[in-house]
Amino acid sequence: MKQQPRVQNHFMWSPLCLKSQQKNLQNVRKEAHHGLWKICAKHRTGQQVCGPSIDSLKSSEHQAFRALIVISCILGILSLLLLFYGSDFTPCVQNQDTKTKMILAAAVGLMLTGLLVIIPLSWQANIIRNAAVYMVVGVKLGASIYIGYLAGLMLMLIGGVLCYLIRRGSSSSGGIIRA
Repeated sequence: MKQQPRVQNHFMWSPLCLKSQQKNLQNVRKEAHHGLWKICAKHRTGQQVCGPSIDSLKSSEHQAFRALIVISCILGILSLLLLFYGSDFTPCVQNQDTKTKMILAAAVGLMLTGLLVIIPLSWQANIIRNAAVYMVVGVKLGASIYIGYLAGLMLMLIGGVLCYLIRRGSSSSGGIIRA
């Protein structure tokens, strides 16, 4: 009895995705999605088979991509915690100067988080575009590349707006953003 491959119908939560389409000898269309931690193949029938990305474990570039994404997630969480505890509606910190510095540090952290997301995305997109020139298989940038760019830009924009509002509000209200 032949064992069926494991089928998974969910999104890959990787911001780095390569979408390639290929036709094999039986003229069956197949898509391959190469992410940071998984490779998924979607057949014409709609069946999606995912497995671990073993080849990319050996690549130092993929290790760097993974490290940058993990560092950006940790920095983003820390920045959001700083922003939460430094805001006016939490009584954790009583000193207004300390609250201002906490919000400013959170804003800088969010901008760095966005930058740490955009760096591996741009790097991977360049690799994909260069590989598409030499491959017979049609290669496209996946949707998660564009979602990652949007997320990185939004993080940088939010950090910039927070910095602007803190600097603007520091002269009139002690530096704290008031709603």
